[in-house]
Amino acid sequence: MEKIRLLKGRKDEKAYIQLASYCFTDKIGWIPRMFPLSFGDRAWGVFENNNLTTAAISKPFHAYIFNTSALMSGISAVESAPEYRNRGYVRKLFHTFFYEDLKKGILFSTLMPFKHSFYEKLGYGYAGGTIFSSFEPDNINLDTSREGEFVPFADTKKHLTNMYDVHDIWVRSYTCGIKSRRLPLSKFKEVLKWSKDHLFLYYNDSICKAYVLFNLSIAGMHDSKFEIRKIAWIDKDGFQGLLRFFKVHRDQCRCIEWNMPGNIPLNIVCKSPRISQHLRYDFMIRPLDVVKILQLKANHTPATGNISFSIEDPLIVENNGTYIIEGNNVEKIPYNGENRIPFPLFSSLTFGAISLQEAELTGLTGLSLPTAAYSFFRKNYTIYLSEMF
Repeated sequence: MEKIRLLKGRKDEKAYIQLASYCFTDKIGWIPRMFPLSFGDRAWGVFENNNLTTAAISKPFHAYIFNTSALMSGISAVESAPEYRNRGYVRKLFHTFFYEDLKKGILFSTLMPFKHSFYEKLGYGYAGGTIFSSFEPDNINLDTSREGEFVPFADTKKHLTNMYDVHDIWVRSYTCGIKSRRLPLSKFKEVLKWSKDHLFLYYNDSICKAYVLFNLSIAGMHDSKFEIRKIAWIDKDGFQGLLRFFKVHRDQCRCIEWNMPGNIPLNIVCKSPRISQHLRYDFMIRPLDVVKILQLKANHTPATGNISFSIEDPLIVENNGTYIIEGNNVEKIPYNGENRIPFPLFSSLTFGAISLQEAELTGLTGLSLPTAAYSFFRKNYTIYLSEMF
């Protein structure tokens, strides 16, 4: 008989790490550093005869949705021993910590899927992803005249606070933009030393306007790649300062590589706009508390008429029902099957990763919803999960 519980003690942690070493490819050494957990992260496991068979980590974050900060869980390192697969243990595990997350006021959940169809069965819908861009520093069509100045991180609390402050301003512009988990200076320095990354901050008139955390990796015998790990800016001065900083590496770096949000007009600031871009990392998302999520959405984007639809949640039965939205009023009544939307599609529509018009165009739904539904379930071009977890 299986038992689902939180991991306890070093023995459980070693079992998790051992299973992770089997399930994941680790080129940078992140697996041995998974524990100890912090910031309220919780590791859950399914045990059979005291053996860890399946596990995952649920990480709480403060993230922005519909111009509001809300609690979100990021699901990390989902693993399952091969001899225990196809027993429904992952489903049972998610069912358990979804309800635990709800008790803590967490409204929605996100993850990076290994397979979309697997997590669709748990109610997750497509949420877009990052655009991988690769471009030569000298392709940037800006001069390198000095406006402000970039300074290397000097192991000071001021620099670290400035970086976090810039980041938290920047992520407000994005749905699923995640607020900083503010590490103490000593811990941040430890992580920076381990990662071999570089951190520079951009100042103008003594105000920190931008920062970039990056790694210089070998690209050839005499040059390197400039790989952006994290980046943020608070205004156009900060963004243009970053571009100038990239350009001064033109004789050192073969290319700049950046996994960026989809709304950054990078190509138009390049001499040749035909830069290499493609979707690299993609995400999935689902609401945990449907009523509260729809209420936040309706407050932000009131329905211009009456909308009604029905949903059935594969894991959280309390979400099952027929929903009626008019203006910023959200009402839930018992499920009657009217205008049934499959839950994974509902997840994508609600957060704006897919518009209702796109869903109809591609045959994902054949519903005849009123005109008001098209503006309510419209495309969100600023959905961007700003942390890798």
